[in-house]
Amino acid sequence: MVDEAWRRRELTRMLAERIPEASVGYVIELLVCHPVDLVISPPRRTRLGYYRSPGRGRPWHQISVNEDLNPYAFLITLLHEIAHLQVARTIRRRVAPHGLEWKASFGQLLKPVVREHNLPDDVAAAIAGMMQNPRASSCADPTLLTALSRYDDNADAVVRVDDLPEGSTFRLASGRVFRHKQRLRTWHLCEEVGTRRRFRVRGSCRAEPVCLTKQAGRSG
Repeated sequence: MVDEAWRRRELTRMLAERIPEASVGYVIELLVCHPVDLVISPPRRTRLGYYRSPGRGRPWHQISVNEDLNPYAFLITLLHEIAHLQVARTIRRRVAPHGLEWKASFGQLLKPVVREHNLPDDVAAAIAGMMQNPRASSCADPTLLTALSRYDDNADAVVRVDDLPEGSTFRLASGRVFRHKQRLRTWHLCEEVGTRRRFRVRGSCRAEPVCLTKQAGRSG
């Protein structure tokens, strides 16, 4: 049996400099009551974190969060995954991953953070606005994404789809490459390079400008 005092010390060591100070004790109390391993992962392009239920050779639940997130983004991502953990441990039937049960759990976890943890006004307001109907990812909520991004170490250097001119080519965090075709208010009509399929891309998404060299004999 794992010693609870040791778990508290280890979680404090892991979280003390990764989330706002006012939230450390709250998050530790949420975690120590569950058999869950917390993993701080290297940056990933396709997701900010994940929750895994116990499986073969893994008797405990597991939560992973990317190490490169700013304290507010790390906190929101961690609470997102704790909500998955709570649903998995309290509801003994299959439910949608981001369905009503998860939304209710996530919303309840966020309430004291907004009310009591002295978050910056813009972050608190964005979370409060999102709490009524949480999205599957903070990246899907433009107001929350914009607020959280202000606290990135390289916030001034971040490029978003909104910043790109029509005709430019860019890569999203997923690795997919698009060509910007037309601005549509908060969305942008873009064509995926390779498939030539058209998609609407939210202007608040991070984008990495790329320069593509046309192959000989091809045009367009």
